[in-house]
Amino acid sequence: MSPDLRPADVTAADAPPRPMGRAALGVFILLQALTIGWIFGSCLWGKSLFTPLDVAPAVFDQYRFMNPEQGPVPANHYTIDSLTMELPLQYTIYHAIRRGEVPWWDPYTLCGTPLLADGHAHTTDWLRLLIYPWLSYELAFNWVRVGYFVIAGIGMLVLLRRMGFTDWTAVALALTYQYSGWQSLFVMHPWIPGSFMYYPWLWLVWDRMMKQDAGWHWPAATAMVAGAICSGSIQTHSYLALFGLAFAFGHARASLQTWLRIGRVVVGTGLLAALITAPILSAHVEFFLVGGRGVPVARNPLTLLCGVLSLSSFFPWSLGTFRTLDIGKFVGENSLGFHIFIGSPAFFLAAIGAFGNESDPGRRILRRIGIALVVEYLFVLSTPLHDILYTRLAALPTMGLIVLAGLGAERLARSTETWRRAGLTLIGFTAALAIAVNVAALGIYPKLIPKVKEIVASRMSTNPTYLLAPELRNFQIENLPNEISVRNPETVFAYLGLALLAVVILKPAWRRSPQTWALLACLNFIPLILFCHRFTPRHPVEMWHRMREGGPAQAPIAARMGGGSLRLWDRSPSQYSHVMTMNFPHIYRVRYVHGYAALMRGGLDRLSPEGQEKLRPWMGDWSFTAGKAGEAGTFVANRESGSARFDWIGTPARTFTVEDIGLNEVRLHLNPGPAGEILWTDTRYPGWEVTVDGKPTSLVPSPPNFSKFAVAADTREVRFRFSPRFLQAGIVAAAVGFLLLAGVSWIGRQRPARA
Repeated sequence: MSPDLRPADVTAADAPPRPMGRAALGVFILLQALTIGWIFGSCLWGKSLFTPLDVAPAVFDQYRFMNPEQGPVPANHYTIDSLTMELPLQYTIYHAIRRGEVPWWDPYTLCGTPLLADGHAHTTDWLRLLIYPWLSYELAFNWVRVGYFVIAGIGMLVLLRRMGFTDWTAVALALTYQYSGWQSLFVMHPWIPGSFMYYPWLWLVWDRMMKQDAGWHWPAATAMVAGAICSGSIQTHSYLALFGLAFAFGHARASLQTWLRIGRVVVGTGLLAALITAPILSAHVEFFLVGGRGVPVARNPLTLLCGVLSLSSFFPWSLGTFRTLDIGKFVGENSLGFHIFIGSPAFFLAAIGAFGNESDPGRRILRRIGIALVVEYLFVLSTPLHDILYTRLAALPTMGLIVLAGLGAERLARSTETWRRAGLTLIGFTAALAIAVNVAALGIYPKLIPKVKEIVASRMSTNPTYLLAPELRNFQIENLPNEISVRNPETVFAYLGLALLAVVILKPAWRRSPQTWALLACLNFIPLILFCHRFTPRHPVEMWHRMREGGPAQAPIAARMGGGSLRLWDRSPSQYSHVMTMNFPHIYRVRYVHGYAALMRGGLDRLSPEGQEKLRPWMGDWSFTAGKAGEAGTFVANRESGSARFDWIGTPARTFTVEDIGLNEVRLHLNPGPAGEILWTDTRYPGWEVTVDGKPTSLVPSPPNFSKFAVAADTREVRFRFSPRFLQAGIVAAAVGFLLLAGVSWIGRQRPARA
């Protein structure tokens, strides 16, 4: 007998749901295992790495050695950040954690920059801290990413059951959420799924707290908010406020008592979590205030259309995919339809749920929260807030759409009426969409390809990424018919799902069939899982091993400079022709002028070529310049003597040796000589403490972003040690937070539970 996937009649959300049935739980676990195994494959046992390794040999001049047979078109270039930023940074963080060191500082890129304070580095994610001590780097790297999918799916399952949805509805929608568009798209930004995996659990506990007080609610809710802070960035912290606003809107009443309860639940747990995470949160805030925006935000007036274009999530292929030209690029945003994609039938069911008129108070609260989450997202994308918050908050509207889809399915299931107008509208829209898209893609567009190539080439003639990979752009142009037409099975299943939903709307008798709902759930789920499988990068771990060993350019540099105190200056014209692209210096343990961080303080790499030439003695001990295509670069000494990082000011010169100890500490051992000053050319940043023969001394700022300090004639040792300025204050705040949490939890245990 097939499982009954029909949504039940309205179940009071205030009533405790029955325990989940074994059959539904078993199916959920089985589908989890099958989908995880199919999507991630050999990543699960370390034969592949969950990052787009093929981008390096396809796009980066100095990394062809990783796979000489690799063509110019990688499988998924959109996830490039996972390769250039996450993989190398996590390599350093992993080894620091394994040796018991706190990775406060990144000594390898940008002449030194904060590491743990950079939310993009994702250093304090609890799941990473739990997994890293036990697994090899490759397995740990993969399993952290897989864990985000699984934990988010389980959290949504538990939340939906708590909301009163049936077992099978909860299973279908939880899996839909687990593989929804935002989960697929943000595999390259781990701090996004890493922080959002706590939100279903947070919603669950907040909901419980609004109905009754219990001692465990406070530590549970506080832990969820704290987990999101520790796993997120300064940007994602603001998403907690947006979620809290939507939750408050859903529960809002006219009574003062209700508003006080909302404030206690949302603001109270938020403040407690902020106190407890103060050692980390204060470092994030300081980095934001002291640092500078690394990538300039494009002021494209068409960006205000992002909100409207996000509604293409009904059929996101209409704007293109990551394997084609994306219409969203004209408004400054990629993959707009896929960010909140939950399947075409589910999107339509969410619209039905949004216009419902439930008599049950609990259902009305869910509908208001769901609508508020979606409206917040559309508002952000339709205003200048888009340039601050981005589409990275897409998990919030996705959660809202999932709940609304459940309400819409309930509303449809309990109705005995024939919704003739809605059904015919859906049939007509689906047919018109299918005809228009496929005629345009298969009949009209192929004739326009030469003209499209000409337009793209003229508009992107000065774009370094286009000049670097013109073959990739041409592939995207030519591949559009294969992505948005019926040649793509994802679109076929979407059309079938919409057609079946239209029949269900028109035929009340079909709504009583569990087989119909099961088939509809499958047709909705298949495009999601197919897209996720295509978007997820999986490449042989041997490519990673070759990358670590280095090629003809990297190996000799790493042998001479790796692990030492020397600095490398790359004079190549493009970052994609650098010998160590973006954050790759972490792989080779080479101190580098260049790199990437979420916020950068105007270091040497930000200077103009003329400005760098004026500071040539301090740019690097060695320099590298890439050769022409197919030619080896040049690796030459940039100084005759001394150190680019620590330079003696005064005559006669005094000699010393530099000893770097871990990530956060440096020592200078000085030979006898006269008094003078030492210029320190690592990036100046607050938090460094300097002692000269054990006595504290002050660092004096020196342009452009250097420091200097005085050295007496009898000085023998100078020690530099870094830790965030507000670490001690943060620890005190955390202690206060834990005491307050213990107090409110104890009070909650003493107070009788009340509904």
